[in-house]
Amino acid sequence: MEFIDATLSSLPLEIRLIIFAGFAVGMHLLVQVIRYSSTKFLSKESYRNQRKLQSITTLATSAVVFSLYFLAVGLILSELGVSLTAYLASASVI
Repeated sequence: MEFIDATLSSLPLEIRLIIFAGFAVGMHLLVQVIRYSSTKFLSKESYRNQRKLQSITTLATSAVVFSLYFLAVGLILSELGVSLTAYLASASVI
């Protein structure tokens, strides 16, 4: 972890922002693959169980997507000099 932190801190700000944005886009694509796979899997289940599992899968996937984007925005804001304490405090209010 220290190696990654040292490597990222030695890069220019623009490159770090591009890396964080790329990470967020990559995670979003991964979530889309998970959603597609779960839809294919759920189509094989019975109708009653499918609706329950589909609701749980949708909720879990949405929570993961929100967390990833929240983390990415927090990392980008910290690179721009915004205090993470203020960012997390405003998020806890919401």
